[in-house]
Amino acid sequence: MKRRLTTPLVVGLLVLAAATPSFVAARNARNDRDRRVAHARAAAAAAADQANRRATARLLLAGAAAIDGNQIASDTDLTATLLRFAPAGQVMGVVRTTAATSLPVVAAVPPASAPKVVGLDFAQQPAVQLAFALARDAGVAKSARGRLADGSTTVVQAQALYGGADPLDVAGRRQALAGYLVSLSPPVAAPKPAAHTSALPVLPLVAGLGFAIAIAVIVGRRERAVHRSEAEAAARAEELALIARMGPMLQQSLTLSELLPLFVVEVGNEFDFDACSVSLATETGELSRVFSIGADLGADSTAETVTDRGPIAANTYVHIALERSGRTIGVVRARPVNGMSERQVESLVAACTLLSAALGNAQLFENEQRMVARLRDVDAMKIAFVGSVSHELRTSATAIEGFAGLLDNDRLAPDDPRRADYIQRIRRNARSLGLLIEDLLDFARMERGSGPVLKRVDLTKVVPEVVDQLSPVLGDRPISVVVTPDVAVNGDLSMVERILANLLTNAAKYTPPNSPIEVGLGIEDGAAVLAVVDHGGGIAPEERENVFRLFYRVDDESLRATRGIGIGLALVKQLVEQMHGEVRINETPQGGATFRVTLPLFHEAKEAAQEGDETWPHAVTA
Repeated sequence: MKRRLTTPLVVGLLVLAAATPSFVAARNARNDRDRRVAHARAAAAAAADQANRRATARLLLAGAAAIDGNQIASDTDLTATLLRFAPAGQVMGVVRTTAATSLPVVAAVPPASAPKVVGLDFAQQPAVQLAFALARDAGVAKSARGRLADGSTTVVQAQALYGGADPLDVAGRRQALAGYLVSLSPPVAAPKPAAHTSALPVLPLVAGLGFAIAIAVIVGRRERAVHRSEAEAAARAEELALIARMGPMLQQSLTLSELLPLFVVEVGNEFDFDACSVSLATETGELSRVFSIGADLGADSTAETVTDRGPIAANTYVHIALERSGRTIGVVRARPVNGMSERQVESLVAACTLLSAALGNAQLFENEQRMVARLRDVDAMKIAFVGSVSHELRTSATAIEGFAGLLDNDRLAPDDPRRADYIQRIRRNARSLGLLIEDLLDFARMERGSGPVLKRVDLTKVVPEVVDQLSPVLGDRPISVVVTPDVAVNGDLSMVERILANLLTNAAKYTPPNSPIEVGLGIEDGAAVLAVVDHGGGIAPEERENVFRLFYRVDDESLRATRGIGIGLALVKQLVEQMHGEVRINETPQGGATFRVTLPLFHEAKEAAQEGDETWPHAVTA
């Protein structure tokens, strides 16, 4: 009996003795495993925290460049800018340095978190204030633990805003400081020690293997999330860097030939476009392509996808309108090779918004340049006009006064030839003065925009009468008049008289004494043609359009001594065009110039003129 009891007892003791070291070893292994797990979790948490801070630092640096580059001033604009690049669910804000002891948050996103953050003064938290000072002096992001208004703990990471280019030294950074761009993140929780659980001595290896697998899965998932976050932050930073570069770059020039190539090349390289073009709206509202690279995007308009939001598939046409002050001023068309994400489309839209502003500025600058040039021309015309009018008025008035004085002082007999000559000279200068005043009055009426009342004018009767009235002004130049009977036009009598008078006085100015002046009236191609031919020096072909400009005179040494202010021919052109006619200059075969005025016939005389076979007199054929 004793032997039966002893043997199981010994065996039991042996088993107990053998199991005791295994149990102790298992317990020690379990404790070692718990320590390794805690160390692994702590290392993973530290690595994740460091990776998050590096990614957040890059995001803050890109955001600071975007804010500084675009000079965003108002809190509303700051909030809109934060919404453009802040990751979903992450609280980001802008801190202004309103005083030496005040660092309040003035803008924050997401909006749901704004009431807890906006107005929070970090100057009351020494650790955070120290991090802000270090970020200001170093020009890089710094972080510290802080507390929010509700008492919760957060990690505050700050990037200094300098309002422009980053100063080179600490003193410059302190002077240029405008505020901080901050990120508020919950702190990474410290790993909790694993709870001790009982385990059989035969399970240490299995339990350790299970814990090892679990740690590997946790660490792997965390690493993938960190890598994905870093990739997204890097991509977003590149897009924000594009916008930050685009703003100052588009402000460097106000010339379209420089703006558009810079824009197209930048966005094409950033988003991998194989074709990109910019079309601008013309005055009629139609789109006209002004710059493009790559394939022809206008060949297949039906393949275009008109969009400004949402992802874009590869090789799909993108069409984004350029708007300014509520109206479309152009369109950007592009085709991405690899497609575009929603974030990329938003960045492209932001870049197009900057281009719209630059185009608006360029248009304003161009309008201002045209206005300055026009004001300069007006000023030059005013000076020329005042000088010429003063000279013409003074010359005629002096001549009239002088010859009138001679008549008064000499007491000449009525039949004295000198008396007749003085009277003729007075009459000629008075007539010249009257013509000048009539030109000025006609010019003033046309500037007011008063149009003519067209009716039947008999040129066959009017032309000889005007030539006869102007004979004193034309001097000793012989005048030949050849008219076709029954030529009536649809015009204005006073305008016709002014046209012929100005053409005759112009011919008299540039025709040498005793040289003939020829006046002809006829019908050609169903229209009345009035021609005035002189035999002066003629007008060069390149000057023939300029002579009809207001206050313009041909720059010729032989013509500088002639009188005139440059209104007569400009007035002729405007009067002819108001009567729906045309005036042009041809060469005269014998030397000189031929002014041909074409006017529409009066409707009652049109059929008779077309049935007749009138031709031009040979003397006025050009």
